[in-house]
Amino acid sequence: MFPMYLLCFATTSTPSLSKQKEYSSVPLFEFRENPEALEWWERIDDVVMGGLSTSALRDKGVWSGIIRTAGGGFAGTRTKRLTEPIDLSLWEGVYVDGRLKSDADVDRRAWKCTLRCTKDAGEVVYSCDWQPSRGRPANRSFLPFKDFRLVRGPRFVAGAPPLSRDLLRQVYGLGFTISKFDRNGTVMDNFRDGFFRVDLNEIGVYGEFWPRLTVPPPVLLPPPSDANPSRPNSANSNNVLLKALAPVSRFVFNEKARRRGRARQLLKDSKKVDSLFEARLYGQKVIKRGVKNMPPALARTQGFTELARDAIASILVFPLRLLFRLIFTTLRLIKRITKKWHRPRKDPMIDDPKTA
Repeated sequence: MFPMYLLCFATTSTPSLSKQKEYSSVPLFEFRENPEALEWWERIDDVVMGGLSTSALRDKGVWSGIIRTAGGGFAGTRTKRLTEPIDLSLWEGVYVDGRLKSDADVDRRAWKCTLRCTKDAGEVVYSCDWQPSRGRPANRSFLPFKDFRLVRGPRFVAGAPPLSRDLLRQVYGLGFTISKFDRNGTVMDNFRDGFFRVDLNEIGVYGEFWPRLTVPPPVLLPPPSDANPSRPNSANSNNVLLKALAPVSRFVFNEKARRRGRARQLLKDSKKVDSLFEARLYGQKVIKRGVKNMPPALARTQGFTELARDAIASILVFPLRLLFRLIFTTLRLIKRITKKWHRPRKDPMIDDPKTA
C-alpha cells in the first residue's frame, strides 16, 4: 500500500546558475533511495504508431531499451496521469541527474523532457531539449520552464502560448523521450539506434532561494491513476458496454501480436521473404528455435497458438472497430443533446432590445 501523498520537502542547495542568485532544489523522484517511485511511471514507446522500439524504467531508475527506426524511432517513459495536478508555479525549472551508461553517443540522439498541463493523455505537451551526462558521477542538468515549448508529437505548435505560471499550477505529468526526431521534427542524419541505457538517479525542481522564507513550499505529489481516459477500457468510463468489451479489445489489439505482425511486414518489405507466411516460418526457425533456443515441439506449439490467435483477431477486428465507432458516436450525440437541453434559455423581456 502506497501513501496517498508523497511529501517532497527535503531541500538541498544547488550550484548558482548566476552570480546574483542562489538556488535551492526539491527532489520529486529519488529512484535509488525510494523504490516506490517507480509506481508513478509507465512507458510510452513507438508501438502506438506501429513501431517496434521498446523500453522500461526499472529498479534504481535504470531506463533502458532498444530503439528501432523502422516504423517509429522513439522510446519514452512518463509519469502516469496524476489524480490531481501539482503546482510548480513557484519554481523556475526541472533538474535531472541522469547519465548515459550504454555508450558515449549522447549527441546522436534527440533527448526531450516533457510536461503535461492537461488531464488528457494526448500528444500535445510542453517540451524542452536535454541531454544526460557522459561522465561519472552524473552532472545535474537544469531545464528552465521558460525553455519549454508546446509540441504536438515531435513538432512545435506554431503560435502556441508559452509555459506560463498559470499552466504550471496544473501539471499532470512529467516525461522523457529518446527520439530520432530533432526539435524541428526532422529525422537526425546520424541517429544511433539499438540498445541504450540511462541511469536516472534523481528528478526534481529548482528555484530561487528566498531568504525571508528560508525554504520554498513543499511539493505534494498525488498518487498516480492507472486509468487512461483516452482508452475505451478506462476505469473512468461509466459505460457498461465498453467495460464488457474491454477483454475482447485487449485480445484483438494485443501489443505483442501487433509487434509480431509489424516485424513480419518489415521482413517482407526488406525482400528477405516473399510473403507474410514465409515471414511467419522465418520467425519459427530463426527466432524461436535459433535465438530463443526453443525445443522444436514447443516452437511449433507456440507458432500454431499465435497463428490461431491472429486468425481469430483478424475476424473480430473489423466488426469490433465498427461497434466502437457506433458507441462513441452515440455517446457524443447524447452529450451534445444533453448540453443543448441544459443551455439556459433567454428571457425575451430581458434580452430583446426592442423591449428594453
